[in-house]
Amino acid sequence: GAATGGSGSYNYSWSAACYDKATGASVALGNNAFANPTAPNTTFTAPGAATAVDCNMTLTVVDTCGRFSFGFASVVYAPAADVQVTQTPNLSTTGVGGSVTYTIDVTNNGGPAGANNNATDVKLTQLIPAGFEWVETNAPSGATCTSSNASVVCELGTLAKSATKQITITLRVAPGQGGATLSPTSTVSSSSADQNLSNNSDTDSLVVSASGISIEISANTNQV
Repeated sequence: GAATGGSGSYNYSWSAACYDKATGASVALGNNAFANPTAPNTTFTAPGAATAVDCNMTLTVVDTCGRFSFGFASVVYAPAADVQVTQTPNLSTTGVGGSVTYTIDVTNNGGPAGANNNATDVKLTQLIPAGFEWVETNAPSGATCTSSNASVVCELGTLAKSATKQITITLRVAPGQGGATLSPTSTVSSSSADQNLSNNSDTDSLVVSASGISIEISANTNQV
């Protein structure tokens, strides 16, 4: 922080209060949350918590004449986690009008080695390519999904370490797609820091078979 105006020198004082972002419950701070609570610039260490915490930090400045001013900032701290998605289709090929069901598992691996952190605000998005028609989405209790022919988006809430939530999405091959390859992609994200992004997306390809059958009808006008 910095102070301008006033008279003489300034006295600085930092304070903070933190709350569980999901429940609003107060979260205790460590003894040395601020590296230097009376310096204009300092470092704040958020409390260790398994879920995201919202910390309200206040800087109070008092000048030599006793006049004071406040500065306020709110910052959300989320523990590191490692969310992962795997997408498994029940078919690798089908024909026009055929349906394929994708079983999608979203897992929280818990973050860096030794960490035991929840993943907060977990969201699954499946991007549906042109050529598919959405049919059905099934999600676990507590999840909220929005589905269309373009995408399925599911808000999954909080995932504890090693927990998995499973979603199934059924799509149908639209007319005119014979011979095409259709590749939906599922991606997972969360508000927690994620240092391993290599497992956040999964893509599978479905080959749409052509019928291979041709019917020709001709009329014989010769009379016997």
